[in-house]
Amino acid sequence: MESPRAVAGRAISVAMDKALELHRGAVLAHLHRLRRTRPDATPAELLAALERYYLSAVTAGGVLAGGVAAVPGVGTAMATVVNLA
Repeated sequence: MESPRAVAGRAISVAMDKALELHRGAVLAHLHRLRRTRPDATPAELLAALERYYLSAVTAGGVLAGGVAAVPGVGTAMATVVNLA
């Protein structure tokens, strides 16, 4: 019999795998675009470009969610929708 901690750990691992799989196609498409536009880039340079893009997207999403959350009555629902997108 597995401990509750082991069961919870496995459930979290499965959920994380599913969440990452949702974005796999978008990440691969972005990587292919980067390789087309930067054919001589090293893997480290491509990784740095992906990291900059990710940080920009996360920052923009945070700013948008914060701005929407400031609107009374609509803020919480819209901030949730923005963060789920």
